[in-house]
Amino acid sequence: MIRNLTVMALALVAFSCKGGSVAGSYTLDKAAMGKIAAEQIAKMPEDQKAFGKLAAELLKQMEINLTLAEGGKGEMMMKMPNPFAGKDAKPEAKTEAITWEKDEAGVVTIKGKDPVSCKVDGSRLTCSDAKKEQALIFVKS
Repeated sequence: MIRNLTVMALALVAFSCKGGSVAGSYTLDKAAMGKIAAEQIAKMPEDQKAFGKLAAELLKQMEINLTLAEGGKGEMMMKMPNPFAGKDAKPEAKTEAITWEKDEAGVVTIKGKDPVSCKVDGSRLTCSDAKKEQALIFVKS
């Protein structure tokens, strides 16, 4: 699960929406993501639950902020703890500049190689990659 979250977060390159502006700042909705993680852990075989709980704990410490500015520019910041680093190690933040555009069909594309589609529901973005293995939920901040 944590691998899927990490890969998707780092591969976040496209959004789809219908109508309205998607410009703004978004943060990872940890409460919603925690609920999804708990539901997935409950379905896991007993011998895999410990790993699922570790992933859920790392999720609580993860930060992903996404800023989509008017005019097609923006940035994504991700900060994630390294479970193999020492106890006192601090997570490093990685920030990437992004560009995006919205087409006539309402699809917003952030230029890159691996698309991720996001459905807009009010102030929330629910994003998933083409495999739809794991969704990331962001809330406008």
